[in-house]
Amino acid sequence: GEAASRLPCSVQLLVPLGMLCAFLTSLVGMSITSFTLHVRGLVGMVLGPTAANTEWSLGALFMELGHVTEIANPALLFCYQFVFVVTCCALPLIWIVLILAIWYLPMRPRALKSLLVVGEITYAWSMLDVFAVILAASLLELDQVAKFTLGDECDTIDKVLSDYPQLEQQLHLPGEASCFGVAPTLDAGWWLMVLGVLLANLAGGFVVCAAHTALRERSDQVQRLK
Repeated sequence: GEAASRLPCSVQLLVPLGMLCAFLTSLVGMSITSFTLHVRGLVGMVLGPTAANTEWSLGALFMELGHVTEIANPALLFCYQFVFVVTCCALPLIWIVLILAIWYLPMRPRALKSLLVVGEITYAWSMLDVFAVILAASLLELDQVAKFTLGDECDTIDKVLSDYPQLEQQLHLPGEASCFGVAPTLDAGWWLMVLGVLLANLAGGFVVCAAHTALRERSDQVQRLK
């Protein structure tokens, strides 16, 4: 609080504005479609345009975790859901709120230290940035992994489609002349989450550094008075 008042007006305006934009973009990014899975080839044609194109958001992933398999213990799946929603949804937003509190609220040094510790622990467990990176990396390899898992089950069909290219036009195969393929796309939700993470890290990092600087200055003042 006090350290912020000594900074230029432009900084005093840009930091909270950046954190507010980070909060809103992250929240919207979590709410809308993050990625879409497009099933291509003959399987995509059989499924039809609706079933072959599946949109996923963080909320949809959270709901799917609860019944992704019938083999696992339901209590274990609930734990996965809880960890996912806390680390990827709740804590990233809570960290932004804590940073705004550090920036705006006038506090005694002890209270500021405590809030900084809480904020840094919250940041350490915020996994939205990790989720965004893992999601992008895994989607890049999804088609290759899916075809590897399928093995040679589609080799005969792929050979026929390759030998008779006119079949692709007659069947109107989506995407590629093959038995099966997956073409994932990153949608607006993913880009908004990445933007929110970048803004939060830039503005939040500045606030944390400013708070530690203010604590050191206050400590030096106390030492000089002794």
